[in-house]
Amino acid sequence: RRLKRGRSASHIENRLDPLSGLQHQLRAPRCDLADPPRRVPGGKHDEDGAAQPVEALMMVDTGVSLTTFNMPFSKQHRLPAQSPKSLATMTGCGINGESWGVVGRVRAIEIGAVRIENPVVDFSTDEKGALASDQFSGIIGADILHRFRVIFDYPGQRMFLEKNAGFADPCEYDMSGLRLAASGDKLDVVTVFHVADKTPAQAAGLLPGDEIKTIDGRPAAEFNWETLRAYFQQPGKAVRLEIERDGKKLTVTLTLQRLV
Repeated sequence: RRLKRGRSASHIENRLDPLSGLQHQLRAPRCDLADPPRRVPGGKHDEDGAAQPVEALMMVDTGVSLTTFNMPFSKQHRLPAQSPKSLATMTGCGINGESWGVVGRVRAIEIGAVRIENPVVDFSTDEKGALASDQFSGIIGADILHRFRVIFDYPGQRMFLEKNAGFADPCEYDMSGLRLAASGDKLDVVTVFHVADKTPAQAAGLLPGDEIKTIDGRPAAEFNWETLRAYFQQPGKAVRLEIERDGKKLTVTLTLQRLV
């Protein structure tokens, strides 16, 4: 890997073959673990003892919403156990079926010259499929990439990252315990797909298959996925949902809380 740094952007030269779509493999981003007191580069320590950065071979995929560490890499470095808080949940669903993991945090992720502090990540628990592979460490997803203006230089096999106005935004995750699905011709039917254990959604009695009609009196169809995600990331907020279950209309209230 060769690292160059300009005044406004960092870029990493990637000598691996580009993958299909907007996917690349990226050599050796570094992950600072969460808790154990170890030495940092240069022999310095922070107040509670910083972890030695661990190098990782990561894929870059703009279609992945949450940066993910593959099961073998997570297990090798005991990553889930080192996260201050964590949530075991379904983390995705695609053509290969459901993905499951433990959502938590690491102290930081470094990509070239940039460092993202305290990011939320997925420690995959999948035992089959891409996230069970030991051929690469994980995937850098849109939760990190959206903090940059990203340029893929395919002929030069490089990726440029230029910080944007949202770079320093806090890293947050869903605070409800819900995984939702959109259906219908206009994708305006919002349905509960999964309810994570020990979360506000479970405490409120929500079930997979419930159709969400309104959110605090506003039709669910008026939300897009970005505004919906942000709405469920407000710790302490009581959210009133009108739902339809088996042809009956119900009203439930859940109080959001930070889960990771």
